[in-house]
Amino acid sequence: MRPTLEELMPQVSQHFTVAEWWVHQRAGDQWHGHPLHFDTNEQLLRDSFGTSVEHPAVSSVVYLCQDTPRFGPTLVTDQRHGGATLGGGSGALVRPRMGRQLFFDGGYLHGVMPGKPWMEEPHHPGRRLTLMVGWWTTPIPTSPATDPPRPLMEGGGRWHRELGGAGVAASAAAYAVEAVKIPSTSPIWTDVPGSVSSDIMVDPPYGRFFLRSRQQIDEDLFN
Repeated sequence: MRPTLEELMPQVSQHFTVAEWWVHQRAGDQWHGHPLHFDTNEQLLRDSFGTSVEHPAVSSVVYLCQDTPRFGPTLVTDQRHGGATLGGGSGALVRPRMGRQLFFDGGYLHGVMPGKPWMEEPHHPGRRLTLMVGWWTTPIPTSPATDPPRPLMEGGGRWHRELGGAGVAASAAAYAVEAVKIPSTSPIWTDVPGSVSSDIMVDPPYGRFFLRSRQQIDEDLFN
């Protein structure tokens, strides 16, 4: 990914201090997407009780799966933390494709839209697997290096134990990077009428990370 970062954002590539990475995997019945959120220095967020918010200079996604209607596209908005969105805002929609890389401003609000499993071909063994990397140009705390690497969170599978045995099929120079046009959408926000029948009201499925309105972003993130 570093050659691509160098080509797209050379200033970040030359000055980043930490590449923070994590993985999301969604099974076939987990097609509901991922809540809108900001990539942040979570330790600083906790220590400051939500008063200090820092983002990576660049956030990125590598799709390790093919596209399927069962899972929705990544949505990257133009909204920043604490900033007003004028005219309903705009966003870009990026669908998975094996090996596709997505780079965007690390301060942007983003998430994954719900899928449409009813449109998928029968007996499709679908799953959504993505690798995320946050490229930091400011210091953030890191754990001591381990060999092989292991997750910061305890438990949750044994996949990391097999990293040491993974081979590299070819060098990065063997792959050509091709830029593609990303479809955009606007507006991404719309007003919801205040008078809603109580019999159709449901609790937000993602708790504090579920954004119910533009005015509730800070409250949902930090309370």
